[in-house]
Amino acid sequence: MALVFATRLPQLPRRATSTASGLSDLASAVRYVRTTHKLGAVSLSAVGVILCGFPYLVLLPALATDRFGAGPVEFGVMSGTAGLGALVAGMGGASLEALVGPAALVPASGTVAGISVLALSIAGSLPVALGALLVIGASLMVFQTSAQAYMMQLAEPAYHGRVQSILVFGYSGAMLAAFPIGLLADVLSLRDALVVMGVGILLFVAPAMARGGGAH
Repeated sequence: MALVFATRLPQLPRRATSTASGLSDLASAVRYVRTTHKLGAVSLSAVGVILCGFPYLVLLPALATDRFGAGPVEFGVMSGTAGLGALVAGMGGASLEALVGPAALVPASGTVAGISVLALSIAGSLPVALGALLVIGASLMVFQTSAQAYMMQLAEPAYHGRVQSILVFGYSGAMLAAFPIGLLADVLSLRDALVVMGVGILLFVAPAMARGGGAH
């Protein structure tokens, strides 16, 4: 499917190629977002929420077995419910973004994601957990797309690729963040690990709420 859609992309004029290394380009992007109004706050929120939010997936197997005594089928339902929420949000996210704008969606969806992760941490039954997972999947998808759109609005076209690289760095970092989160769940508890994640999401949303709001 990716190959089919890629063949439909428009042909654009070739821009001058950079001879800088990947690390140099990433450092240039960091310097740029730090000195660009609102972009630094939004970028910090985007990467922080990704690092704290997306690793919830690695806790689902233990959550299913340890808390609910569930097996592979129930775990599949839990994973699928989060995926369903993301799918529905992805289909309707563009309309929602056009209605309220990405500047408002970034803090709103991030706040909902943080609260829903906290709700998952105290969920005492599988149906309640499924409801929380549905919202987590949807809110993280909306946050992901709206943060990316808002960062592209705030950045100059010449920096679009480098600003995108910051988000890619965040997604890669989320896989690395899964290790300390899993370790925290082993040392303390699943609930404590999810609470730390939920609070972390809310803390990282704060810069976007304080400085990232408003029209560009």
